[in-house]
Amino acid sequence: MTVAPPNHPNWDTFSAAITLTFIRWTALQICLDNQLAGRETAESLTTLHTHTLKFFRDFGTEVQAYELADNFTSYFDEVFDVDIEDGSPRQVGDALVKLYREVMIDGNTAGVEELKVKVEMSGNAGARASVRQGGEDDEDDSEDEDENDGEVDSPMEVDAGHSAPAPRPEPVIDEDGFELVQKKGRRRN
Repeated sequence: MTVAPPNHPNWDTFSAAITLTFIRWTALQICLDNQLAGRETAESLTTLHTHTLKFFRDFGTEVQAYELADNFTSYFDEVFDVDIEDGSPRQVGDALVKLYREVMIDGNTAGVEELKVKVEMSGNAGARASVRQGGEDDEDDSEDEDENDGEVDSPMEVDAGHSAPAPRPEPVIDEDGFELVQKKGRRRN
């Protein structure tokens, strides 16, 4: 197992890479934009970032994408009360594992620079503001590379400025004229 020491010169770069990955994560940005954690929404982003960074600090190259995906899925369920089933937790996990190896092991920050450009070009100003409000160390909003290296665009890759929200189902109105609240799917117990 290779674990970079906490005083490694690229820790700040890797931390920023996590931030940039979260900025490009559409599902996370939707939860933040809609304040799904209530008053603690901004704090929840900081907590997610801190836990993710600590996971890498503790386990280094032993971190597996599926472990991160499980953690992210649980976090969304517990904090935002959302069942995330679009595959993006695994995609984010894959991206972060790859970034860790590039930045912390190989010392290559080119992918982070590419991600900075993508975030800036996407016009995700609201997403960047959400991260800043969460107390993120916003190192030029520039870290995390294109996680799929030529693969088909994933839900994480869709920039908020260019994506259309999923169509809402038609509201069901009862006989008194009130809209019925409908659950979004199965919930885990």
